[in-house]
Amino acid sequence: MSREFLKSAMPATGVAIASMLIYFHYQTVDPVIHSLQLFEH
Repeated sequence: MSREFLKSAMPATGVAIASMLIYFHYQTVDPVIHSLQLFEH
C-alpha cells in the first residue's frame, strides 16, 4: 500500500461510508418519524 493510493482511496471511502449512513438513516429513521407524525395527528 503506497501513500498515494491511500490518499486517493480515503475520499472515496469517506463518500461510500457517508452514502451508506445516509441510506441506512432514510431506511430506518424516516419510517419511524412518519409513523410518529401519523400518531400525533
